[in-house]
Amino acid sequence: MRHGVGAFLKIPSQIELSGEDARKLLERLVTVKVSDLLPFEKRNAFFLNDYGKIIDFVRIYSFGEKLLIFGNKVYEEKLFKWILK
Repeated sequence: MRHGVGAFLKIPSQIELSGEDARKLLERLVTVKVSDLLPFEKRNAFFLNDYGKIIDFVRIYSFGEKLLIFGNKVYEEKLFKWILK
C-alpha cells in the first residue's frame, strides 16, 4: 500500500481501490465527485491524462470503504498504471 491507498488488479476490467485516501485519490483522476458515493451507488466517469485526453470511460461502484472501477478490458493495464502513478 502506498500513501494510504491500496490498489489491486482484479479480474479483467475491474480495479479495486481501498483505504482512507482512496476517494481523495480517485477524485483527482476522474471527472466526477466520488467522495459522496453511498454504499451500492454507481457513477460513470472519464479518466483523463495530464493533457485532458481520455484514458478510459469507467463505472465506479461504492461498497463502503472499497471502490470498484469497471473499465474497458483493452485499457485495463494502462489505467492501472495511471492510478499508481
